[in-house]
Amino acid sequence: MSTYESLSRIRGVAPMFKFISKLTYEMVSGLYAFRQLDDKVVTIYGSARFKPDNPYYQKAEAFGKLLAQNQINVMTGAGPGIMEAVNKGAYNINKKSHGCNIILPYEQKQNPFISCAYQTQFFFVRKFLLRHSSKALIAFPGGFGTMDELFESLTLIRTKCAKKIPTILIGIDYWSGLIDYLQNVPLDHGTISPEDLSQLIITDDINEALEIILKELANDS
Repeated sequence: MSTYESLSRIRGVAPMFKFISKLTYEMVSGLYAFRQLDDKVVTIYGSARFKPDNPYYQKAEAFGKLLAQNQINVMTGAGPGIMEAVNKGAYNINKKSHGCNIILPYEQKQNPFISCAYQTQFFFVRKFLLRHSSKALIAFPGGFGTMDELFESLTLIRTKCAKKIPTILIGIDYWSGLIDYLQNVPLDHGTISPEDLSQLIITDDINEALEIILKELANDS
């Protein structure tokens, strides 16, 4: 069974058991792959489309270096673009860099700057593995995938299905339109609360982001 097939099309116990077995195997294998991660982990999301000459790619690489210099482990989606930049920055400092790749027919190819990697065909397995040990979530500019990961995390925190951790948006020019929309439409209509927005931190300064992460790690220890 492929990930895009409807469960309603499965006929019989054997195909369903095969699907559930593969799902369980990939989740357990992923947890085992990252079993040695300590408590100092942050997850960085961002577009797979940015090239090394892009300013956000360069800032993400510098951020990866900054985290590694402060003995903070990085976790990304293991692909190109922002993910590659963060992994590269961290790997070039201490050879420690983590990523959970997704099997896609295009765009996604595991970058070479990862010391500990895992690959899955299930997006929900990947998203769980990316965030389950993280003490902060950082979103660089990205598309549907980045926003999907961002809003799922916010939903889990809002519903108390996950611990509240700093959620930092890097790129004021990129993210300010989204913040304006959330303030002027959902908040105005009462579909979200001010508390929901208060956990979002928007900045251009990677040093400010680092200070927020270090404060969270100190409070968590």
